[in-house]
Amino acid sequence: LGRAEQAELLIDGVSIDALSGGGAEKTCDAQLALATAHVDAGAVDAGVAALAQTLATCRSPRFLLERLPELVDLLARRGRESDARALLLSVRDDAGAQDVGRQAASLELGRLGSAPDLERASSGPDHALASLARIEIADRLLAGGEGAKARTMLRRVADDSDAEPFPRGLARLGLGRIAGGAGDQAAARIWFALARDESGDAWLREQATEALRALDSPEEVGPGPAEGTE
Repeated sequence: LGRAEQAELLIDGVSIDALSGGGAEKTCDAQLALATAHVDAGAVDAGVAALAQTLATCRSPRFLLERLPELVDLLARRGRESDARALLLSVRDDAGAQDVGRQAASLELGRLGSAPDLERASSGPDHALASLARIEIADRLLAGGEGAKARTMLRRVADDSDAEPFPRGLARLGLGRIAGGAGDQAAARIWFALARDESGDAWLREQATEALRALDSPEEVGPGPAEGTE
């Protein structure tokens, strides 16, 4: 047997109970771990089938919020975006699933290219997911040359006192990049400093700090629309 076949035999020999130790949430995590192991071992079809089986029974909002992005990234790395879409649609279109879980599926479908799903996610019940969807919409607008609309969408998140710190920080980072790309360094510094000082997230702080340093090297600031930030 080759290494891939040996790995498959080992994976198939592991029981869910041995991995989970009991409990519905731990069982779902264990099922997902085994499905992921199949994909990582090269048995992608078996992994996709296992993922479908997992999502058919594991529909708690917390599980879907945490795991759907991982699932999509896992399959995208294998060039299986179509399988990721099918799995996400199985959640989004399940009338019996909770609204937050369906909203999480819509957000991931939007990230895979579905504009209607981004719109759906942006008006869903979970505030953080809605904010992230609006940031994705703003990115699409900016890529399409609609800088003013993108800025308005990002301001909606950045100025929202009820928004979670992470999406709010992302929006501020985006506004800083738009301002920097338009040559408005003063506005860019303000947005980057807000993202750095108020986000509470290490990755965001690092990104904002690097962006502030890059203002001294204009060619390092990403291109933006002609308009500056108000």
